[in-house]
Formats: sequence, structure tokens, C-alpha cells
Amino acid sequence: MAGSTIETARLLLVPTTCELSRVERDPERLAAALGARLADDWPHPSMHAALGAWTDELERRPDLAGWLSWHWLLRQAGGCELIGHGGFKGEPNDSGAIELGYAVVSSRQRRGFAFEATSALVAWAASDARVRTIDAEAASDAARSIGLLEKLGFRRLPATDPAVVRFARDVTSCTRAPGTSPFRGRSG
Repeated sequence: MAGSTIETARLLLVPTTCELSRVERDPERLAAALGARLADDWPHPSMHAALGAWTDELERRPDLAGWLSWHWLLRQAGGCELIGHGGFKGEPNDSGAIELGYAVVSSRQRRGFAFEATSALVAWAASDARVRTIDAEAASDAARSIGLLEKLGFRRLPATDPAVVRFARDVTSCTRAPGTSPFRGRSG
């Protein structure tokens, strides 16, 4: 599964590799590595800390590509534009749980890109038999993020922090027929 690019109706989701992680904080080098232009408001403010955070881990374990962050490229006439960033915080733990996080630049919000990308990422993760649940969280005042997670089939968990709404989605009921995939993947 590692190393595959996910293609959706409008997006290409590119898993962060060690090489991409090394250049994430340098806009010119990142654009060149992705073969895309960056949205004018790239990156989303909530993603600053995550940029380049996985370099050491990916250097030790290149097979983690896909279980960490993904770059979301909007396909347009004339090329692709980097508009979002998101993915998981590591491969499944012993209980089969992973955590989903995401952000879309402000200039591209409210157009369905977060739903399109996160739907594909959930399907990608669910195709791995080790994954049993996908966890996520949203700020309690982030109505759009909460709505997105609910639309994706996540259920709210009991509150432990009034500022954060926690969610989980059971993926064990997803069809996992051998040799099938819920997305159009391309080896990369």
C-alpha cells in the first residue's frame, strides 16, 4: 500500500515520502518535487508544525509512506495546485486504531475538497486488514469539521475536554475483498 498515489474525481493525493518531507518547509523545492504550484495561502496555519515533521521517521522506515501525511493536489487545466494536507499519525496500533487529521487552505474551503480527500483516505486505510477504527478530533467550535466527520460516518465519543470533540469510525464492516481497492491507485 505504501507509495501509492490516490486519484479522486478532482484530486491527486500524494503520500509524504522522506524526500518530500525534507523539502516541505521550502515552498520552491516542495512545488518542484510535487510538480505543482502551491496555493497562495499554502500552508494552512494549522499545518505549520506538521511540515517536515516526519523526515527522520521516514528515513528509518520508508514503508510508513501513506500512514503519515499526504499532499492534496487539485488537478486543473495547466497543472496541479497544492491545496491541502492531511492523513494519519502513524500506522495502526496494536488495537488497529489510526488517527486522521487534515486541513485545506482557506482559499479552497467550502468546495468539497476535504470531504473528497478524507473519504479517499478513509477508504485507503480501511483496505488494510490491520485497521479496525479511525479516530479524529475537531475543535468544539469547528462546526464544518464536525459536520464533515459526521458526514464521513464518524460517531462522537464521550467528551473528555470541552474544547475538543473526539470521533471514531469502525471500519471492520467495510468490504475487503482480496485484490480490490476502493480507490484508483497508482504506484508511485
